[in-house]
Amino acid sequence: MNVTIERGAGSADALSKLAAGRYAFSKGDMYSMMEFNEKNPEVPLIAVVIESNRHPGGIFTLKRNGITDPKQLAGVKIGAPAGDGARRLWPVLANIIGVDPEAVEWVNCEPALREPLLARGEVQAISGFGPSVVPSLQKLGISEDELEVFYFNDYGLNLYGPIVMSRLQYVRENPDIARGFVAGYVKGLVETIQDPVAAFATLPKHFEGADALDQETELARLKYTIANYWDTPDTRANGVSAVDLERLQTSLAQVAEGYGLQRVPDASEILTTEFLPPKEARMFA
Repeated sequence: MNVTIERGAGSADALSKLAAGRYAFSKGDMYSMMEFNEKNPEVPLIAVVIESNRHPGGIFTLKRNGITDPKQLAGVKIGAPAGDGARRLWPVLANIIGVDPEAVEWVNCEPALREPLLARGEVQAISGFGPSVVPSLQKLGISEDELEVFYFNDYGLNLYGPIVMSRLQYVRENPDIARGFVAGYVKGLVETIQDPVAAFATLPKHFEGADALDQETELARLKYTIANYWDTPDTRANGVSAVDLERLQTSLAQVAEGYGLQRVPDASEILTTEFLPPKEARMFA
């Protein structure tokens, strides 16, 4: 299979380009895709792989700020890009913990400025995904021990993380391509979990400019992702992209309410497992 990979620019960008037919497959956030489907019913998208068993989103602050409970975020300045996926989930968390979603003051910023704003004290918290935020703060000299993190999945949500998605029409018309691509993606995911250093070393073969990356920070980011979101008790027992349909349906209902959607889609409208390889091909431990 001859695959061309392009660097993404966040879930919103990925969704629009995928729907427009620029890509056959793309990575993104399942719950953003759910919202997109409601607004664009003529081009339904569907997940074919759940990459992360646990959602990486949360609110991050420094222990020195004295915020020890997400309810204490009321009245606080939180920095984030306008389209940040974790920021979009704040109303969902706020509803669950009993805080007015409008009680926080959002400070818009470019993605590269988010962690420096927190480090300099210009905001008291930031929203984001753990693999992006934690290594970036460490690069600024802030250790993980100095952080107070409110991951959404620790406060009443049980969300799945990033997915691989496609247009429903595309996978229906090209089932063999979908099956082959998903099999290759899952194989790569399994091998990356088993040997992240070897997997990271392949980047220059596939991505122009990979040599210019901060190798130490990016490898740390990959290892953090594996340890916290890919290698979980569920995936160890059932393989990568294992899904509990009851858990998935509950999470869709929680997010649909927080997003103010008109209806809660059935899990079958959001995810298909039709193209996944058998369980034994998805095991890594």
